[in-house]
Amino acid sequence: MTVPLESLSQKVGLLICYYITLSFWSAQTLALSMVSRNIAGQTKKTVVVAMNFIIWSTGNAIGKSKPTFRCWTTSG
Repeated sequence: MTVPLESLSQKVGLLICYYITLSFWSAQTLALSMVSRNIAGQTKKTVVVAMNFIIWSTGNAIGKSKPTFRCWTTSG
């Protein structure tokens, strides 16, 4: 864990961040379902879903790949 859990406010903040992270998957699911409802034709749907996946994968590939950790203890 990179955040020290010393107070209740830190625990609540991490819980809220966790819930926000989980909400991404529901938004992604809704976005993909909108594609299937708003685009006519099987070929066009397939192309749009494939493009969505390619863009999502590219974003993950060029994003930050190595996590940054902070040192909370001081030496000396």
